[in-house]
Amino acid sequence: MIDWWTQQDVVIQGIIIPGIVIQSTLVAFAVVALFQILYYWIVLGRMAFFNPKKHAAAAATELPSVSVIIIAENDYHNLRKNLTSILEQDYPDFEVVVVNSSPQETSSFFLLKSLNSQYPHLKAVELPDVRTFYSRKKFLIALGVKESNKDVLLFTNTDCQPDSPYWIRSMVSQINDKKQMVLGYAGVAATANRFYRLDMVNTSLTYLSLARCGMPYTGTGNNLACSRELFNEANGLVSHYAISYGEDTLFINKNATKKNTTVSLNIDALVHIQSKMTFRRWIRLKKTARLSQKHYKKSHRFVLSLFPFTRFICYLSFIGLLCLLPLSQLYYTVIGVFALRTISQLVITKKAMQRFNEKGVLLLQPLLEPVYMMLSWRVFLRTLFRRK
Repeated sequence: MIDWWTQQDVVIQGIIIPGIVIQSTLVAFAVVALFQILYYWIVLGRMAFFNPKKHAAAAATELPSVSVIIIAENDYHNLRKNLTSILEQDYPDFEVVVVNSSPQETSSFFLLKSLNSQYPHLKAVELPDVRTFYSRKKFLIALGVKESNKDVLLFTNTDCQPDSPYWIRSMVSQINDKKQMVLGYAGVAATANRFYRLDMVNTSLTYLSLARCGMPYTGTGNNLACSRELFNEANGLVSHYAISYGEDTLFINKNATKKNTTVSLNIDALVHIQSKMTFRRWIRLKKTARLSQKHYKKSHRFVLSLFPFTRFICYLSFIGLLCLLPLSQLYYTVIGVFALRTISQLVITKKAMQRFNEKGVLLLQPLLEPVYMMLSWRVFLRTLFRRK
């Protein structure tokens, strides 16, 4: 058998491959594969194997009053479908503030008026067409916070529906004197395409795991709680008012810290998006997320770039070694290492799906990962050269 490590040059189908190329590829593959395996078990495992029952003692003993903030813009159908599940939450002291901005539609106005007679804790803020130099949604969120009067702010959207009547309780019970921000999970409805559901699982797994590791860098406005005190101390969304996107992600990135932020992984704290997800909408969301990352802290941008970069090198070097090495012991060793990485990925993803109450997408993970990788690079390149 040829010693591929000491061999200087190799001839494969008439092409001379320098030995240093094979050696460098082997080293690169070994390093990035090891990094990926450790990342799955050490970083993502912090969320996948998290046991909420062991941390129940850290929850607040007295439940605070809560204002649920919802922004509605021409969202009559979503309001009719999802708002009742929020209004009927099992919680002692809460209000639901809906900022309704629908200049071309009156059905939302009459719906909210009808619901208000049945649910007195519903507060509808009617707003005509708003012209502003700043982000429209950020302005509406600021208005909703101003019109609310409870101690804790819980943000969601009109197309989101809690999985449990104890959603508010599960989210805000984590808030105390030290923890003033709570990140939650918001998935895509089970009726949606599995491609989008799996992507939401992976995205949420990343930001919740890093938050558990002490680096809360982002979250989702579909399921986010923070104290009014923290929101006021941060001066709301003013620091990034001029940016037309990132009303939730930029607020979290600028104000969430290891000391003041926690996650709620209880089964009652889950929320799922009920509106239809299309490929165009998914790409738009990915572009917005990528553009928001440009405004993250430098340390966060560096850490977030490690996994996709090493994943790309892992796939590239793995395919290269399959082509450079004939059927030898080293050839099968490379396949075994990549298989170990895939097994680690499946185990962690399965645990995360159980935590998020997701089903039916696990086996698609290794099949769709190359697709996600290519689309992510496409989004990255398009946003890299995007005009301001």
